[in-house]
Amino acid sequence: MTTPASSLPPSPPRDDEEPDKTQRPLDLALIRRLFSYMRPYAARRNWLICVVLLRAAQLPAGAWLIGRVIQGPITGSSFRGTLSGTLGFALLALSTAVVFHYRLNLVANLGEAVIRDLRTEVFAHLQRMTMGFYHRTRLGRVISRMTSDIEAVRVGVQDVLSVSIVHLGQMLIAGGLMLACDPVLFSAVLAIAPIIWGINR
Repeated sequence: MTTPASSLPPSPPRDDEEPDKTQRPLDLALIRRLFSYMRPYAARRNWLICVVLLRAAQLPAGAWLIGRVIQGPITGSSFRGTLSGTLGFALLALSTAVVFHYRLNLVANLGEAVIRDLRTEVFAHLQRMTMGFYHRTRLGRVISRMTSDIEAVRVGVQDVLSVSIVHLGQMLIAGGLMLACDPVLFSAVLAIAPIIWGINR
């Protein structure tokens, strides 16, 4: 004897039948939470920030040095000054490469440490969940949390964080140099900033 389909109890709704409401754009709260995972590795994190700030200063310094050599020794036809400026630029380029190498090592080690702790925490959390959770949630979503979502955190630590600090440092240093060289041009560029911010928003 078969039971009519209309008399069967409705199956519980599954999480993946609705849009994922846990995703949201990056904000300060998420950045603070990301930094909280770096707290056990404070020394490594602080070294990384110092190296990143140094690299942020090196990149605009190279452009500034080229301009000084062109306006000075090259314009004045000074071979000795041109040679000194060229050697100085070569040393700056070499130091930039060395700093870049150490930055990659530091950010890779820090990212791996953070991801290891995060995977351990998520795995321990999944072990505490009830069987009802796994009945309501498809296995693919759980695996996605442990793989692609945590991999996105790795990218945030290893790439986005350090590159963002480098770009912010370059912007501030370049703005200071522009203000010292041409305040009118600096004011014109600064006036565009609210427009760019509004377009991004």
